[in-house]
Amino acid sequence: MRIKALALRDAGKVDAARHLFARVASETAAPASEVAFAHEALGDLHRAAGGLRQAAAEYRLALEVAPTLSGTSGEVQLSLGEVLLETDAAGGAAEVAALLDAAREHVRFNSTAFRWNVLRARLAQTLGDREAQRIAATAALDLVGAQPQFSRHPTVGLVEASAETLALLQRLTNA
Repeated sequence: MRIKALALRDAGKVDAARHLFARVASETAAPASEVAFAHEALGDLHRAAGGLRQAAAEYRLALEVAPTLSGTSGEVQLSLGEVLLETDAAGGAAEVAALLDAAREHVRFNSTAFRWNVLRARLAQTLGDREAQRIAATAALDLVGAQPQFSRHPTVGLVEASAETLALLQRLTNA
C-alpha cells in the first residue's frame, strides 16, 4: 500500500495517496516504521496543501510512533519545527528549540544541516536573538554550493534552496 501511495503522490493524485497513507497509518498490524512513514507522508501532503495544523498533528504522530525516527526521513522534527514557526511563532518557540536539540543527533547530510540551521536562524529571529540568528544563517549559507559528500552519490545531501530562502538568510545575516 505504501508503494502505491507513493506512486499516486508522485503522479499528482494527492487525494488517492492521502487515502492510502491514512490506511497504512491506521493499520494495526503494520510495523511501526510503516505507520511512522505514513504519518510523515500525510504531514507532508497536508503541509503542501496549506493544512499546517493537520501537518503538525501528523508529524507528532510520526514522532510518537517512532521516537527513534525509524522508517521516517529522519527530518520529522525539522518539519514539525518549521510548521510550528509558521503557525504560532511565539507560542511554539520552546517546543521548536526542543525539536532542534532532538534533531541535532540526526544531522548527517549537508541538506539536513542546512534545514537545521535555517530553522535555528528563524527561531532566533522570533526570539530576537540577533547573534544566534546571524550565526545560524551564516552556517546555512556556507552549506550552499558545498561539494558532494559522497563521490559515488554526488547528489546525496546537496543543498537545494529557493531564492526566497536564500534572500531570507541574507537578511538574517545582515540584521
